[in-house]
Amino acid sequence: MNEHIKGICRWEYIVLHFVGSIWSNKGEWSRDDFEGFSTEQALNHLGSEGWELVSLGPVHGEQSKPSVAYIFKRQYA
Repeated sequence: MNEHIKGICRWEYIVLHFVGSIWSNKGEWSRDDFEGFSTEQALNHLGSEGWELVSLGPVHGEQSKPSVAYIFKRQYA
């Protein structure tokens, strides 16, 4: 892909999982980053870093705790 095409926005994405009361993104950052954050605080924190929530939904699996996947994007610098 030509990175110098004018007028084309490039995006980076992150998928965060909220399982029970713990935020995770498969170990790419420490969950201590969001230790004690409510959902609103976590979303506001990510928003302040330029991340926009684009989708969310339940994750079905074998875990006993409910899990939700949050998909965010921000413009690639």
